[in-house]
Amino acid sequence: MSERYHARDSKKSVYENTNGFPMSNGKNLHMEVGPGELANRIITVGSVQRAELVASFLKVTTKITSSRGFTTITGYFNDILVSVVSIGMGPSMMDFFVRESRAIVDGSMAIVRFGTCGGLSLEAPEGSVVVSSKGSGYITRNPDSFVDASTNLPYYHIHKVAPSDSNLSALVKNRLSDKLTDTTIVEGLNVTADSFYSSQGRIDINFNDNN
Repeated sequence: MSERYHARDSKKSVYENTNGFPMSNGKNLHMEVGPGELANRIITVGSVQRAELVASFLKVTTKITSSRGFTTITGYFNDILVSVVSIGMGPSMMDFFVRESRAIVDGSMAIVRFGTCGGLSLEAPEGSVVVSSKGSGYITRNPDSFVDASTNLPYYHIHKVAPSDSNLSALVKNRLSDKLTDTTIVEGLNVTADSFYSSQGRIDINFNDNN
């Protein structure tokens, strides 16, 4: 297995095509991965530890750690090339990942996010596995409403649901049901937010959202 850590020197980096999709020395900017270093089948997770756990089931060939918090581990599972990518949390990191992956991979891609979350449904008790076959919703905070309450602006905006890929969701659910026979498998809707705290209803007396 080859393992690389990129500590990019900005004085030596050359950004190519800054008006289109920028690359630096043949690598994408934040993942620091180039063509041929990422598989078409990808499992993305939030933490490096979880990425390493998932990758322990692969015959690993490469591990690339970027200076921007991305870790990409690629290897073979049953002779099929798979990448496991740790991207951290939040829509911004997902945006970096999806765009930069698409820019360097040829052909169709299958991407599955594997992580943990809180739940609001009694159908999914603690310890359940939820497949977001109904898609993903998005909640964003409106800073203007906190600055001036007299505007009567809504504090949050609930966006329309982005649908999942029905075929991929069905494959994931069916395989999980086959393998995790003692675990509750539920199909549901995932909802993410632009903040782990205020946009998810958490209240911290030490922080005023007017800040």
